[in-house]
Amino acid sequence: MNLVELRELTDREVENIYRDFFINDFPPDEQKPLEMILQLKQEGKYLCFGIFESNILRGYALLGKAPGRKNLLLDYLAILKPYRGGGYGAKFLKLIAGAVGDYDGLILEVESVAHAANEAERAQRTRRLSFYYANGVKHTNIEASMKKVVYTVLYFPFVKQWQEEKLVDDINAIYPEIYCGNYYDECFDYVKII
Repeated sequence: MNLVELRELTDREVENIYRDFFINDFPPDEQKPLEMILQLKQEGKYLCFGIFESNILRGYALLGKAPGRKNLLLDYLAILKPYRGGGYGAKFLKLIAGAVGDYDGLILEVESVAHAANEAERAQRTRRLSFYYANGVKHTNIEASMKKVVYTVLYFPFVKQWQEEKLVDDINAIYPEIYCGNYYDECFDYVKII
């Protein structure tokens, strides 16, 4: 079996991934501009990781952070199309805890099943939740909304004890860091415990 590893991406690798994959992996209205991603990375507000097998990229993840906070926000995670369903998403979750061991956990946002527009969308969102739950990600009672899209907030803890109130505080600290300038005001609606 080939070695699967997680490593930080260089600026050049981020640029190549953005051009070759990112713009097709995420809907246009969810994409941050490349310049913003690179700026966040250079300012230490973004961690950019690649998932590699035998030195070949299989997927990538971009994580937001805020000074003094012990949680990271998974802003983007994508496995390259030919490798989807091959267990790389699960491997990422296992490897990330070791790569960012100084943090308490990883906050994830998944589009709400309850707010799906149709049955196909509901099924896709349910599958996504099932994947995360099967890989140790925990349900929370936190809901967030960006651009009027409602998200269920999940948590992948690296520690045994955690509190939803602390997660809400960390989300409220991370969002303004990773949504620069007017982008934050234009996009952010709310985050709350429901």
